[in-house]
Amino acid sequence: MDAVTRCSQRWRTVNFDVPFFCSAESYMSILGPTNFPMLSFVAIKVEHVYTPLDMVIGAPLLQNVHLVGFPRKSFELSWTNIARLRLNPTTIQQRLGVLSIAQSLTYCIFENIMRPDVLDPTPVIAPNLQYLEIISFTHTPISELLDTLLVPSTLDLSLHVIGDTFPHWSFISLIIRSSCTLRRLVRILE
Repeated sequence: MDAVTRCSQRWRTVNFDVPFFCSAESYMSILGPTNFPMLSFVAIKVEHVYTPLDMVIGAPLLQNVHLVGFPRKSFELSWTNIARLRLNPTTIQQRLGVLSIAQSLTYCIFENIMRPDVLDPTPVIAPNLQYLEIISFTHTPISELLDTLLVPSTLDLSLHVIGDTFPHWSFISLIIRSSCTLRRLVRILE
């Protein structure tokens, strides 16, 4: 980890895989908040939920983020610059929170929705989102996400759900409310 910190000024891509047997303190604390002025892509897989991941606060060029295994509350990012995002897992409310502040998103994949927990059903507009993929293997209904979201620029929409959790009316409502011109629609039901 010391090499990552020492060379942080030149990293363009960073990929961390933090195993569950490593304590957050020993593995990630060396980084602290580190400046990554050239960083444009970060992929972080964390099996320890309480790992602090505020290390990429100083990454003004960061546009592509892939995060697996921890709640959004455990890190801070410059969400205004993020154009591509992949999150796994989070709750519906956390996803809506990200979409409301990440206005530059053009590509987004949400995997494994943990639970429906929408507190404020105020519509969230993702004005630049062109690609949206929702993959839900948890039997969690995604209707709260679809009912609250507006995606006027979406061209490519992919929904992958299991069981009888596919919300047909919420899906139709999303398309009508958003007035998006889809080029590609994928719906996979298992």
